[in-house]
Amino acid sequence: MSRQPRPPIEATLKFCVEQAEALKRSPDHWRWLTIGLVIALQEACVIALTSYETASREDIRKPGTDQIASLKTLLRRVRSEDYLLPPEKLTASESNVKKALEFQAARNLFSHIEPGTKPPDLTMLTDQAEAVLQLMDHLLVSHPAFDAPNLSRSASDHLKTLRQLLGQN
Repeated sequence: MSRQPRPPIEATLKFCVEQAEALKRSPDHWRWLTIGLVIALQEACVIALTSYETASREDIRKPGTDQIASLKTLLRRVRSEDYLLPPEKLTASESNVKKALEFQAARNLFSHIEPGTKPPDLTMLTDQAEAVLQLMDHLLVSHPAFDAPNLSRSASDHLKTLRQLLGQN
């Protein structure tokens, strides 16, 4: 537990907060919020999987390639003791993982619809977003695999703000 995480996730979380604030003006910002939250969750998984001294690049790669693994694979790995040990290992319910993957599917949908198009069920999106926030909270705040208290505090602040903006207190 001694590698330092990379800071881009802070910029991604800040972007997500900006998009959540912009939802008050237009639901079109769900497009950017879904994109940002999925990227942030991927970054959180990558940070967790690469924070141990014993970590290798293969821990975050799609097998046999130089590409980053899919979100589904990254989530499976952060939940496996083959990659992370308790308490850092993600202990998320199947329901939350499913909601996160459904949120990713919503992101894919949003990236192909025209601005101004009525978004899917916002209650469902908000519920899925909360699941994403819970997963990130575990990986970045509650049980980080890295030793960077400033990043954990910053992530905690951004996640709290996102919950408030999305109506999840």
